[in-house]
Amino acid sequence: MIVKKRLILYIISFVVFTIIAFFIILSSQGYFFDSKSRSFKKLGMVLIRSVPKNVDIYLDDKFKKNKAPLNISVYPGDHVLRVEKEGYITWEKQFSIKSSIVTWLEYIFLIPKNRSTNSITTDGIKNYAISPDYTKTAFVDLKNNVWSASLKNNEQKKIYTSEQANENVEIQEWSYNSKNLLLKISNGNDKKYKLIIDEKVYDLEFPNNISKIEFIANSDNSVFILSDLNLYTVSQNSRTAKEEKILDFNQNQNHVFFIKNNSNEQEIWQSDFDFRVKDKLTTEKDKNIHLFPGEKERFAYTISSDNNLFNLEKGEKQKISSNIKDVIWTKDDKQIVYRTDKEINVYTFESDNPDEPKNRITTRLSGIINDMIWFYDYKHILFRTDKEINFIEIDGDNPITLTDSAGPDKFTATKLGKSLIFIEQKDKFKNIKVMKLVE
Repeated sequence: MIVKKRLILYIISFVVFTIIAFFIILSSQGYFFDSKSRSFKKLGMVLIRSVPKNVDIYLDDKFKKNKAPLNISVYPGDHVLRVEKEGYITWEKQFSIKSSIVTWLEYIFLIPKNRSTNSITTDGIKNYAISPDYTKTAFVDLKNNVWSASLKNNEQKKIYTSEQANENVEIQEWSYNSKNLLLKISNGNDKKYKLIIDEKVYDLEFPNNISKIEFIANSDNSVFILSDLNLYTVSQNSRTAKEEKILDFNQNQNHVFFIKNNSNEQEIWQSDFDFRVKDKLTTEKDKNIHLFPGEKERFAYTISSDNNLFNLEKGEKQKISSNIKDVIWTKDDKQIVYRTDKEINVYTFESDNPDEPKNRITTRLSGIINDMIWFYDYKHILFRTDKEINFIEIDGDNPITLTDSAGPDKFTATKLGKSLIFIEQKDKFKNIKVMKLVE
């Protein structure tokens, strides 16, 4: 009898031990028992990264850690993540976790409450341009002189002295290598252009009316000029006609794209910068076409008075939206942000997340949206409405107004989002400001 009792006890102990071990093994592998479905399910995971890194992280109001990055195993369902840091605006988001799926919240960017702002200019400017490498700015002072200023230490140097008191000087753009400048000089109906190359000024001789001009992407001293439906490549001492019957052009780092009028049709072409290798991409009947090439292979354009937006890929045309004012690609060509007068949308062509929506509304406003840019991480957007510059995530969460005194000029954010560069307009004077976003 004693032997039988011991045997039964051993069996029960073994069964209990086996069950406990089974649950321990499953738990160690991230499984839990779901009483609703009466089955074992695997936990999900949320991966958290933030700028700055030293932050207080709360999941469903429970403190988790005071530093990112952080990985947390989470039960499937809806949760709330809150990220805080003294002196910064609190970040919060509601999100859903699915079993066995990793949710990435790697785009948390905390904005300081009291943002310090430095002045690059104080006596007023007419216009300005930020170099593509974000290291300096060029600006035209109220006497039409052109200056270059370092964004690091505000060291300033005059690089062009106005020749006449009544002329108007406008900075067209920087070259792609951030070394040279293209200037437009106007005096009444008389217009001329100058190149500043290595801080030396060259007249850009061109006899005809210029409707469009910009630096060639693979050159630091040559420009494309569109004049009387002809497309030219021009440097300080040469001019070559490349294409005829051209209505407009645009370019990326590898190609130039142009619209060619052919009888009653408009042909959209892609070419290398030497115009030796050319491909006709598509043909349209409407003359009202605007080109938006991606950085790599994808290509978008708008047509008609309704500004219908199309994506062109491998010869296939796909309509995305209508009434489009602007389109900006990400560097990897996987997404675009586009805007109408009162709405900003993000369209995704490729994503590692199968649940990411193809087309999402970032914001919809009652007022007019004047301008927008991608933030450096392509997870946030900066946009201007009248005098306000706003910061928002691409899904529309955590909107923040950065300034309410911006002028009607272009603005940008520097590398890694460290600073916002914009024009502040007060009492009819415009000056360049640098606002720190990362302390």
